[in-house]
Amino acid sequence: MTEEHKAKIAGALRGKPKSEDHKAKLRSVIFTEERRRKISEGNKGKKLSEELKKAISERTRGERNPMFGKKHSREVVESARIRSTGVEKSPETLVKMSAVMKDKWTEPDSVFATEGYKKKLSEKAKERFSNPEAREIASEAAKRRWEDPEERKKISEAQKAHSSKPEVRVKRSFDSKERWKTEEFREKMKKAQLRGEEHPFWKGGKTSESMKIRNSTEYKLWRRSVFERDNFTCQFCGSRGGKLCADHIKPFSMFPELRFAIDNGRTLCVECHRKTPTFGWKSSKKYNQE
Repeated sequence: MTEEHKAKIAGALRGKPKSEDHKAKLRSVIFTEERRRKISEGNKGKKLSEELKKAISERTRGERNPMFGKKHSREVVESARIRSTGVEKSPETLVKMSAVMKDKWTEPDSVFATEGYKKKLSEKAKERFSNPEAREIASEAAKRRWEDPEERKKISEAQKAHSSKPEVRVKRSFDSKERWKTEEFREKMKKAQLRGEEHPFWKGGKTSESMKIRNSTEYKLWRRSVFERDNFTCQFCGSRGGKLCADHIKPFSMFPELRFAIDNGRTLCVECHRKTPTFGWKSSKKYNQE
């Protein structure tokens, strides 16, 4: 068959819809294993020019992509996973892939660096993982990785190497501080905290009334006020700073009306606090005797 004849046949068939059987037949005839092997061997070592790469990208972008609006079936995903299992990439290939991805995400003119694209990726990920089937696939893949000791070791070493970089530590610290400055983030974290019956250590509300009071905001303000009045100085030995206690002159348990009275508080260090006649069980013994 001459090239002219091939061109005529191609022109006649161009634009005409083909049945699935016809497509399958064409694939079996045109893309035989032998032909694929020859194409692969012929393309080894060849590099596409930047113009050709751009042209191919333009031709297969958006609705022109044959996979536009479609999703691979679970069988196809599993088949691809099995084919790639055990195939190790050379260090040179890994370095090249890393460099390409870094360029994509750091170049100012790159579409990957725009906030719109990042937001789009985030929304797609949320949509994908809202599907129970997708979550199950991801969960199974993660379990397979963690079941392999060598894979766990690789992940651990990679995370340690990344976290040990000074620029990464500085960025994480800065990002964390900036997040906590916003009222929205603080409110979000407050709501995320498990309280009451939702907490895994909930035991039916066994917390004593005394502990509830001592953990309250009012009690913390009273304690702080006593420290500030006494300039964070022990009223017995005169030591300043360190581990301090806000001591109730008249015991907390026996004089509930004086629990938040600043005049009934004094700043003591731990050692001096233990020597007071009202420390712990000694308070009830003293007042019972009186």
